[in-house]
Amino acid sequence: MHTITGSHLLSTNGEDIGEITDVVGSNGPDVTPTWLAVKTGWFSQRLVPFAIVVEDGDAFRTDCTPDDVKQAPKVPVHFEPSGHDLDELCDYYRASLV
Repeated sequence: MHTITGSHLLSTNGEDIGEITDVVGSNGPDVTPTWLAVKTGWFSQRLVPFAIVVEDGDAFRTDCTPDDVKQAPKVPVHFEPSGHDLDELCDYYRASLV
């Protein structure tokens, strides 16, 4: 796996969702991350579950659209979500991918 941060997250049809700015929930280089922080605008970032992302060459892809990610719940993006934030994110992404 190449470096994740600085790569772009794309939708399956090739739309650029944004730049991956952080890997959240990884406790070392050999541990699969839990969340990716993705820059979706000038001052906007959202978390995307790593479980719905696949590596594709120099980019990463997901079944989410750019709008799906932009409309995800706003939570602190540089910390592992927990409690209400985690519940909201999990519910949102389950509903978005149905």
